[in-house]
Amino acid sequence: MKLLRPASRAFLLLGLTTMALAFPAQAQTFTVANVLGDAQVGPSASSLQPAVVASSHNLPSWGRTGDNSSLTIAFNDQNKFRLLPDSMAEVKTGEGDSASDWHRVVSLKIGEAKLTHDSSGSPTVDLKCETPTAVCGAVGTEFDVIATTGTYSVLSGQISVQSSSEEGLSLPSVRGGSVVFAPGKQNTYSHGSFTGTVELNGERLHASDATFTVAKILGGSGETAVRISSGSLGSYGPGSYISDGGSLKPVESGSPAAEIHPKYLAAAQREGALSTRSASYHAVGRSTGEIDSELADAAAEATKLREELFNRETVREVNRQIESSIIDNTLRNGAGGGGYGR
Repeated sequence: MKLLRPASRAFLLLGLTTMALAFPAQAQTFTVANVLGDAQVGPSASSLQPAVVASSHNLPSWGRTGDNSSLTIAFNDQNKFRLLPDSMAEVKTGEGDSASDWHRVVSLKIGEAKLTHDSSGSPTVDLKCETPTAVCGAVGTEFDVIATTGTYSVLSGQISVQSSSEEGLSLPSVRGGSVVFAPGKQNTYSHGSFTGTVELNGERLHASDATFTVAKILGGSGETAVRISSGSLGSYGPGSYISDGGSLKPVESGSPAAEIHPKYLAAAQREGALSTRSASYHAVGRSTGEIDSELADAAAEATKLREELFNRETVREVNRQIESSIIDNTLRNGAGGGGYGR
């Protein structure tokens, strides 16, 4: 066996040390893996400097990209994210972080980030992406987040999405698709197309290749409108539904609720979009005066339509149609059931 000369051994040890320093397991740092165009990094949003490939930065730190630019930040070889053009994020540690179990949070203030997560190595890595309106967790996945629109897309694996301002709707599992999750000022809007799990007003529903829209009163369980375009949510197939905190009840075509239902969904979508954009702009210090004025009008319109959808007469009409349908089914099949709770 040929022995290395002392100089060669020293060079080899230096090379190993250099590789180890790229991702120091004991330190709360990240490495700049790639830079394209105008990209900056720094310890705060007000002290950013041009990003340099292979440079190491302590957590927390910030990153920002300009037009036609991108910045790739790596925690290790398997866990990284890329800021796309006109984006800004704070990178920090999460609760429970340790030398053997890294908890990393990409707090995306505005713009878009593409993230890659793999928890199988050592140390293990827990990776979350926060936006101003929601939190997205990952399980062995590649996923994309757009903070300004509240859009979360899964390329592989699965993610979860939830918001501290919305207890009545969360997405514990999103696989093979995307979802918009946009809490507003008075109403929450969500539109998804995926397979996974939806928690709605305390009911856990399996989404099977489902494309659906939800608009509801902001906060806990309550007035909710759902439109399933394809696939299924639990036992519910394509159609329009409402719920006042209980199970979903179908809205019959031609009823007063059928006329108001799509208007409420559209109004809640506008409110959610404006609210999400306002939150992103506010997070980076941009003016939101004009947006907030539009948001106030949109929230008032959506709330008015929601109140019309759930007024006593409209709910009674839905109840009457359900009871009529139950009677018809009973006469035909001998089956029974209950109506919409008043």
